[in-house]
Amino acid sequence: MRAEVRTTQYLSHGIDRWPAKLIPQIARYIVRTYSAEGDTVLDPFCGSGSILVEARLLGRDAIGIDVNPLATLYARVKARRYRRSELARAERLLWAKFERRKNDEPPPCTFPNHSLWFSRTALTELRQLRAAVEDCGREISGPERDFLLAALATIVRRCSRADPRGPKPFVSKRMRANERRPCRPVPAFRAALGTIGRSLMEVAGELENVEAGRVRVATRDARHVARIVGEHKVELVATSPPYINAQDYFRSSKLELWVLGLTNGKLAHDLGRQLIGSERVTSPEYANRKVLGVESVDRTVKRLFRVCPRRAYIVAKYFSDMKDVLDQIAAMIVPGGICCLVVGGSNICGVHIRTHAHLLTLARSAAFTPEAVLVDTIKARHVPPQRNHNRGMIRTERVLVLRRDA
Repeated sequence: MRAEVRTTQYLSHGIDRWPAKLIPQIARYIVRTYSAEGDTVLDPFCGSGSILVEARLLGRDAIGIDVNPLATLYARVKARRYRRSELARAERLLWAKFERRKNDEPPPCTFPNHSLWFSRTALTELRQLRAAVEDCGREISGPERDFLLAALATIVRRCSRADPRGPKPFVSKRMRANERRPCRPVPAFRAALGTIGRSLMEVAGELENVEAGRVRVATRDARHVARIVGEHKVELVATSPPYINAQDYFRSSKLELWVLGLTNGKLAHDLGRQLIGSERVTSPEYANRKVLGVESVDRTVKRLFRVCPRRAYIVAKYFSDMKDVLDQIAAMIVPGGICCLVVGGSNICGVHIRTHAHLLTLARSAAFTPEAVLVDTIKARHVPPQRNHNRGMIRTERVLVLRRDA
């Protein structure tokens, strides 16, 4: 019997703490309600893979896209069907490699401000563990290596001086006070391997009872979704696009990205600027008001421009990018297929941004017909306890159900 969603942490969903992660209850409802076994489900903003996991458990093929390499690492691991022997072999080899180099001094660290974020002992052990994974090299498969890296990623924040209560890393008084009882990477990693391994074996057990589909994950920009998916047609698009001006997913994951070697300074900066909804804009970009040509959006941008030109540009750019993504999705979804968008509104500089209403307008112009708007009250989604007063807390999300015109 297929697992029902008991908690937000069931099966592999609890492996990571991705910011604003789509809860599995919503992911399962969307996939089960708006697709059939054997269909293909596309998530162009897949994050750490909630939609992909549920799609595979329900017997659908799935394609996930995200620009953040840490997100796609988690997504690949959480949605894959592992064998116990694979995980055991990877762990045995990892600890054998670690024992050979645990007394070695790592090369000079290029991690920016590393002494701010990590004690010397913690950073040394983390880097030795990362080197041990690299030493495994060709002796293990790509999925086995992903398992080791994902487990290592889950302990990086806990072994740092960053406060775990919010997604963006910051060193708080609370964490400075806790330095006398530091989290040591080696025992934390050993425990993480066991916990994650058990979760993945539960997934494997569920997939034994399902004609499980294939899952493909790409670390790419969603604005290139048509190029990534190619000629393949999909029956359902289910995704939670980035919030406007709400989360910088590269800053949120920068410690993990650096320790795992998934980024460098220039790449992180460039990708951070490319994020849809990114705050990283320059004054020449927002010197003049950006006009999208969609009356409702332009009216909101005009009002916001009077208060803050920079944030007005961010809002206009967000809807321009989303229009491009929706146009591409319309070309690859089958006639009569469904697109579900999970979106939240925003309050920016005192101006309420009705994100769902603007996206409905853009969807109509992309040959979608709105069928329903469902409302979800957000109880907890791993967001900061406080936000900048210019933004405002997102209290509800709406699920926009859009049908592709025949």
